[in-house]
Amino acid sequence: MATTILNERQIKVLNRLLDTAVEEFAQGINARKYQSLAEVSKATATRDLAELVEKGVLRRFMWIWPDRTGGPPGCQSGRSWR
Repeated sequence: MATTILNERQIKVLNRLLDTAVEEFAQGINARKYQSLAEVSKATATRDLAELVEKGVLRRFMWIWPDRTGGPPGCQSGRSWR
């Protein structure tokens, strides 16, 4: 059995994901949420999340929503991890 090594930030955020009500993370977690929870820069948050995907802890998915001017879906997109 292989051991997956996580840093303290990743453990903190994953524990929050597992312990928190479903509504808070219904859309997954993005770099901004990770940044806030782990108190790190956006670059570190993105790097930590990418590492969690690489290790198979989280899955990456894309989502699309309409822009604020009422344009069609697909005008803006983002990445989240679940």
